[in-house]
Amino acid sequence: MTETNGCLQAMRSMLWGCMPGYTKGHINFYFPGSGSIFIGDTLFSLSCGKLFEGTPDQMQSSLTKIMSLPADTEVYFGHEYTLSSSKFALFIEPKNEALQS
Repeated sequence: MTETNGCLQAMRSMLWGCMPGYTKGHINFYFPGSGSIFIGDTLFSLSCGKLFEGTPDQMQSSLTKIMSLPADTEVYFGHEYTLSSSKFALFIEPKNEALQS
């Protein structure tokens, strides 16, 4: 298989879609065969992306699309902010036992 054919084959098994909210033109790459999605800056562990160009309604719509995927979908973020997001969440909800664990 040539590199070009491999790329084309990957494109046939990949779906891409608009995920406005973070920016107006933000997109995702979903691979139904492997059950994984690359969502860039739409969603992070314990938080969602900022609204640079999009609206709250657009972000909500994008998050709803992500929630409609199968529960075992592996989600890959554009950045890793889990530690800073958890510190902020604990500042807001210091008695939240789920965040403390």
